[in-house]
Amino acid sequence: MSFQDVISSSSSRFFEVYQFYTLAKGSGDGSSLHTSASTRIMRGVFFVHLYGAFEHTIVRGVQKTLELINLAHCPLKDVKPQFLSIALSANFDSASDVGRGKQWERRYELLMQMQSPDFVSVPTDLMPTDGRNFNFRQIQSIWRSFGIAGDILPRMSLRGTLDELVDNRNRIAHGNEAAADVGRRYTASDLHRIYQEVNEICTHVVFGLEEHIVSAGFRR
Repeated sequence: MSFQDVISSSSSRFFEVYQFYTLAKGSGDGSSLHTSASTRIMRGVFFVHLYGAFEHTIVRGVQKTLELINLAHCPLKDVKPQFLSIALSANFDSASDVGRGKQWERRYELLMQMQSPDFVSVPTDLMPTDGRNFNFRQIQSIWRSFGIAGDILPRMSLRGTLDELVDNRNRIAHGNEAAADVGRRYTASDLHRIYQEVNEICTHVVFGLEEHIVSAGFRR
């Protein structure tokens, strides 16, 4: 029940981001003043690259968690109520999509399924979020759905860093702001700090998911 492949994959992505950072920081004292146009562009693109590593880590962590829960052969009746939101996701969708004539029948079937001796079997590509870009709210949704009691972030002050990462990534990716305009607002030391803090968040999330598996935290 190892998350080593997730850790290795995440480390590889963050290594790529760091290599890009060494280019984006430019020469001289690393300040945002008097930097070249190419440096300003790279400092903006840095946020797109870093967000990609962040999202990759969260997705791979959730996939591994679901994979290992499936392999645990845990009956549905033995899992925490919070995790049933994932384990019976297809059933919830079915119950909400039927016509009025079958609503009560579907509700009854859903309630009986919660007490089923059948083993949990969840598609590993299921993501218990609202489908938007990963941010604090998405990690919070993952924690709640799995029934993880630990802290969502290693430090709540890092929520601002996460908001900043996602906002800058979206501004560039959606064409609302040029990469150079985003990049001109940051020094090399700013980028390094953001890199370290996002890496810290990812490490915390992966270890939190791993601990949930090791402690069988999904069981009642």
